[in-house]
Amino acid sequence: MSNSPGRGDRCRMIDRIDRGDTVVATNSLLELTYFETDVAWLEEFLSRQARENSDGNVRQLAVTCIGHSARINRTVSSDSVYRSLRGFIMDPQLCERALNALSDIDVFTGRHWASAQWIMLQVAAMTVRLRAGDTRFWMS
Repeated sequence: MSNSPGRGDRCRMIDRIDRGDTVVATNSLLELTYFETDVAWLEEFLSRQARENSDGNVRQLAVTCIGHSARINRTVSSDSVYRSLRGFIMDPQLCERALNALSDIDVFTGRHWASAQWIMLQVAAMTVRLRAGDTRFWMS
């Protein structure tokens, strides 16, 4: 991570995220996403926050930040990112953000999903949305 003024360091950002204040935590997640240079560590940290953080806003932003990382760094470190995002599709609160993150990875890294895989993810996402009572995608 860079030592540029105002960018902070990883430990300080993690401490701020762990304190439980939503605004501080989300700002710290964004700062880590924009300035962390260890992509593999960042992706794992964001995935863990999306799975384990007790604050729904932090969980949602962590998934969004996975896509931001792909856009900023033009890469993903491993296929474990895809596995995490596929798991988040099954969570009604994270589903849409996971699909957006997958789309960002597709667009900004050049790692394209096979069309059959993408269709299966879309079907899974529709199933989750229907179970949650969200019928918006049928209305358009």
